[in-house]
Amino acid sequence: MIGESSALEREDVAILRGAALFSDVSNEVVEPFLAKASVRLLQNREILFRPQHTAEFIFIVLRGKIQVYRGETAGKHAVLSVFLPGSAVALEAGLAQGIYGMTAEAVGMCRLLEIPAQAFRTALANGGALSSSVVRVLTQNLDEAFQQLERIQLKPTSQRLADFLLSLVNERNGSAELVLPYEKALIANYLGMEPESLSRALKDLQDLGVTNRGRRVHIADVSRLKAFSLTLPANNRAA
Repeated sequence: MIGESSALEREDVAILRGAALFSDVSNEVVEPFLAKASVRLLQNREILFRPQHTAEFIFIVLRGKIQVYRGETAGKHAVLSVFLPGSAVALEAGLAQGIYGMTAEAVGMCRLLEIPAQAFRTALANGGALSSSVVRVLTQNLDEAFQQLERIQLKPTSQRLADFLLSLVNERNGSAELVLPYEKALIANYLGMEPESLSRALKDLQDLGVTNRGRRVHIADVSRLKAFSLTLPANNRAA
């Protein structure tokens, strides 16, 4: 179990214990690099790192959200991922001993655990449960990247949104309730559309039993929405 330190709060420890990267990993493995880690606070929209910066650290989100994106021309950028508490940010770059290939920015106030990449790699060299956890997290990241590419490249806006909503629920049948994990403007960017297009997509999905009030969303029939999300674009009647 991960123990408390002077820098970590009780809530931080709970997040770390539940983080996928540290699941099934003993204290003996994590303590050496956690002892060298530090807590970092970011203000809203503060930059964590930029492209070409040396990847000296791997980060665990303890509180708040981090968006990772590419491109900043005229304020336009493509959001590649949004990391929530418990997620590891820049794991790939830190392991590769290279540079960060994108920009990471705080969404609201953020609290992070900053782990020296070299210390993490030293612990990883011993293999064991930490290696298994890293492989699992990297595989999940790759799968999510493929899903995101499919959404953006192949699906119209209504199906992108349907697919995103389904990723937030555990139910396979019946109804479901969810709270959008971040603001609609960020969701729109992540799904490769303008905020106005997101509003239209939400309206389109009403015919499929999807309603919302603010960030709270009700799905009347999960299986029906799933069938719609898998429909070929040419047959998509709600897009």
